[in-house]
Amino acid sequence: MLAYWKRQFAVAHPLVRIEGMAAEPDGRIAVHVRKGLRDANGDHWSDGIIDHVYTFRDGKVAHMEVREGTGPA
Repeated sequence: MLAYWKRQFAVAHPLVRIEGMAAEPDGRIAVHVRKGLRDANGDHWSDGIIDHVYTFRDGKVAHMEVREGTGPA
């Protein structure tokens, strides 16, 4: 998960706003986020909805999956 965020910040300035959350049938939590990216000059070049899906183990995040967003239910 740390590598994912390092890659994001290395190439752009990500802006992430939570749009909603939902429990998955298998117990994972899907956080629906609106992402925006700006390049080093501040120019906007990406926007969309993605899901960050978290698996927890012993009260801590054990895994994060990024998938095409479904948006709030």
